[in-house]
Amino acid sequence: MKTKTLGLVIGIAALSIGAAYIAFLRGSSTAQFVIGDPFLPELEPKAQSVDRIEIERTGKRVELVRDGGVWKLATSDSYPARFEEVKGLVSGLTGLKTDQKMTAKKERHGELALAWPDTTGRGAHVRVLAGSDVVTDLILGEERANPRAQFVRRAADDQTWRVLGSVNADIEPRRWVDAELISLPNDEVKRVMMNGLEIGSENNERSRLRYFAVEKSTNVAPTSFEWTPARRETAVRQLPTWLSRLELDDVRKAKPGGVADPAISPEFDMIRGTLKVKAVRDGDAVWISFEAAPKEGAPSADKINERRKYPGDPYIPDWKAFNEKHAGWEYKLPNWKLNPLEEANKVPADKQLTPPSTGNDVDLSIPVQIPSLSGIKALSAGYFHSLALKSDGTAWAFGYNGDGELGVGATTSVTVPQQVASLSSVAGIAAGLFHSVFLKADGTVWTSGANARGQLGNNSNANSGVPVQVSGLTGVSAVSAGFYFSSALKSSGTVWTWGENTRQELGNGSSENSAVPVQVASVSTAVGVSSQGYHSLAALTNGGV
Repeated sequence: MKTKTLGLVIGIAALSIGAAYIAFLRGSSTAQFVIGDPFLPELEPKAQSVDRIEIERTGKRVELVRDGGVWKLATSDSYPARFEEVKGLVSGLTGLKTDQKMTAKKERHGELALAWPDTTGRGAHVRVLAGSDVVTDLILGEERANPRAQFVRRAADDQTWRVLGSVNADIEPRRWVDAELISLPNDEVKRVMMNGLEIGSENNERSRLRYFAVEKSTNVAPTSFEWTPARRETAVRQLPTWLSRLELDDVRKAKPGGVADPAISPEFDMIRGTLKVKAVRDGDAVWISFEAAPKEGAPSADKINERRKYPGDPYIPDWKAFNEKHAGWEYKLPNWKLNPLEEANKVPADKQLTPPSTGNDVDLSIPVQIPSLSGIKALSAGYFHSLALKSDGTAWAFGYNGDGELGVGATTSVTVPQQVASLSSVAGIAAGLFHSVFLKADGTVWTSGANARGQLGNNSNANSGVPVQVSGLTGVSAVSAGFYFSSALKSSGTVWTWGENTRQELGNGSSENSAVPVQVASVSTAVGVSSQGYHSLAALTNGGV
């Protein structure tokens, strides 16, 4: 009898504690709500009338304004914005579903990233307006335990909620505009001139294009900069392919009187046109503008452009239209595109060539062994960087590092493998375009590098030079990486993805980017996953794909 009584007392006490905890979470408000109902029911009927969106995070803000039928980024001098991105944000807000009532205590807001003003970078303030009518005024937080949920509250209300769905309130200008400026095929450029150096080209014995530094060129103005053999070698390696993928970080109306820095202002002579890049330093930033012209009688680019299916694929623009489109604008260079322009300038004048050569051409068509690497059990190659996994569970990286993709704690590119910072017991690696994914033996996933599209999966859009843990993801047995997104296979057989989703690469029935993992629809018996470019494959237990 005593045992039964004691059990009853303990049970009642447990229920009391649970009820007290729930009351603490929900606060004093007792308003009724229905799980699964839209959290912002007022937004859907007015979605077509929305003409302004304001987003603020860590003191930075973006403002999107609809001017007639065109959306513009008002905070970047009204540069045209991508309608698909604006539509995705409004759709994401409309799709938020009420899930759980949380605390109404203002002093607890910070724990849910719902305090405002917020200095942590975890919270965001989003206002959606239709004319003078404020349709939605929302504080967005983060739910670290569930990547498919988010903490929110209305800006004028202390009551907080957990909702199903996730909205990526990005304050980086490149998210809202067409960030791609140029994506030329590598063999389109025939000649480059910069700061007194001319780089020419010719077909080698394998009918492949070979670039070399032109000795005593008469096509460039004299310069006081000493082009040593090592500096020439660096320029030959970096400059001819610089236009193969050129993107912006920000955009503004061109400022009058800007003086070009000749050390980082290249001119390109191409098969079908010419392009002068004017680079102007403004504080710590470098802004570029263009002067382009087509070549008369040049061969058609139609066959090349017909093969272009997705953004990032090589193509050749109409140089006259290109010049008209970009006239009057300046574009902020991301560090990963500025670094190749500056690299030759940073080479010490007394540095010797490595490996020894003529100083004008380095033939990499013959494999060379990578020094200081042994005991390797896995490799992965990104766009400009490489990863290696040793049998002792350490990860090593080398190559381009402008976005921190090497995970070594810096953004300096390296030609000698460096150990990835703060990671041990690594069981898997995957290199994306400009980010890296690491799987640890405990089933957690860590990422480093570029994160403008959420490819690091840590509910942020800030790049990271050291590995950060992917939010809410455990029990993972394999990882893979596409251009701007990542994927993971759980031991349960489900597949999870995060990052860019404009081409539905995440496979969750949406086209909205996600900075946290989302589950791939209709896949529950996977035994393998592979991502590349803009798509993924999953192998199933029944042998299907």
